[in-house]
Amino acid sequence: MNCDYNPLKKQYLRCLDYIFRCDYPNEFPSIIQTVIQSISVFEDQKLLTGLQVLHVLFKSIDFNGKEYKIKRQLSNEIALQTFDILGNVMNNIMNIINTEQTNAHKKEVSEYFLNHQKLDQWMTIFKTLIDQPLSTEITQFTEDTEKIEENEQKIEWKIKSICSFITFKLFYTYQKSWLLANRMVELSDLLYQKYAIGFLESHLKILYSKPTQFISRKTFMFSAQFVALCLKHTPTLDLLIPQIEKLLVEVLVKSCLLSQKEYIMLNDDPVEFIRYTEQSHEEETLKIC
Repeated sequence: MNCDYNPLKKQYLRCLDYIFRCDYPNEFPSIIQTVIQSISVFEDQKLLTGLQVLHVLFKSIDFNGKEYKIKRQLSNEIALQTFDILGNVMNNIMNIINTEQTNAHKKEVSEYFLNHQKLDQWMTIFKTLIDQPLSTEITQFTEDTEKIEENEQKIEWKIKSICSFITFKLFYTYQKSWLLANRMVELSDLLYQKYAIGFLESHLKILYSKPTQFISRKTFMFSAQFVALCLKHTPTLDLLIPQIEKLLVEVLVKSCLLSQKEYIMLNDDPVEFIRYTEQSHEEETLKIC
């Protein structure tokens, strides 16, 4: 299983999603073993493809309808077969040595909801991955379009962008509002009182690196959204107020400038430039929702 051309890969995964929804597990019972073989090999393309197929497989399991219990059992079986391997993948990629952090990957698969005891383990994982330094090869500043596209596809940046998205989505979902159920208010307080400032510092570090280093587009976008979310809450706002001017002038305004690829596209084909920017914006919006 391998697919290098990104638009083709998207169609390939959509086809798999449809096939899995209709036929799995009756017609493809061995797909999990194929995925396990793929993610057990420490090669970027095989690993990434295997993880994407596993992601599609989980998404394809529909818990609605009469077969809810059967589908839940199926998802548990998949998780049991893959969870330890995924923990090893995280360790190998990010070189996490600390024993406590490593053990934090080995969660019980039956845990579907956050609780106070488990939350700290997950937050440690996310912060470690966001803060993890990456090699100079994929962080060196460049305006070369091909090099940028190549860096965007690196699995290290994909992992960092996913963690940035998860933390943004987590804090966004559990921010205090009248929509938040009473039983979740305590969790909201815990998130913002114990973890918000630490994650804000991590996301600010990413944003401040942008002018001099390569930062993947999605990682930068979700970090910026996390910082924007922190403007709504007093403890994090107090930390941000002295930095707002610097953040706007040195980071956010500069990030709005056209890239080399966009500049060339705008001059050569303005219509294609509009289509490209609108499509990118739509994809990012759908990703957040």
